[in-house]
Amino acid sequence: MGYVIHPRVVNIASLPTLNANPPPLCPPPHPTRLPPPPPPAMYSPAPLDLEITVISAKHLKNVNWRNGDLKPYASFSLDHDPHLRLSTRPDDSGSTRPVWNEILTIPLPSAAASPRDATLTVEVFHSKPSETPKPLVGSSRFALSQLIDSDGDAPRVYSLDLYRPSGRPQGKLRVKLAVRERPRPPPAAAAASVSRLCPGGSR
Repeated sequence: MGYVIHPRVVNIASLPTLNANPPPLCPPPHPTRLPPPPPPAMYSPAPLDLEITVISAKHLKNVNWRNGDLKPYASFSLDHDPHLRLSTRPDDSGSTRPVWNEILTIPLPSAAASPRDATLTVEVFHSKPSETPKPLVGSSRFALSQLIDSDGDAPRVYSLDLYRPSGRPQGKLRVKLAVRERPRPPPAAAAASVSRLCPGGSR
């Protein structure tokens, strides 16, 4: 006697549905809030100054020999701004070996014009208070690339050859040169503004 197997009809709607997005085993962590990006730089890199310590000179020509002793002073300028000229006081000792020991500071060109491309012009004059132009004792030119390309940032001492207007060497000038970052003035106004806005600040 044979058996007949009848297929069982299953109602799909009666089956339990599976959740396509099961709940996570652990609650999601709170999203990490990243700090806002820094604002764009409002200032260019710190400007630079050339610090010149004018030490002394020797073997200078007394261009005032007809009238008396030599009273020399040294004058410095950069080729990017020849109108900006700084000078030492005259040495009144009457010697052709003057000693100054003075410090002068000249602003260097901005980033648009590289400081290493600048040239320092040095001129030594005899001081004549009531007459211009003053007699030139000698002059020299110094490329700042020699200083900037040197190893380290320590001041360096140079003995610069001075030349007469004819081109003949006449005397030497001893200087110490250094490139310094120009200090910014204290932001007193900005600090006062922040103090007024912050809780507990003075009003």
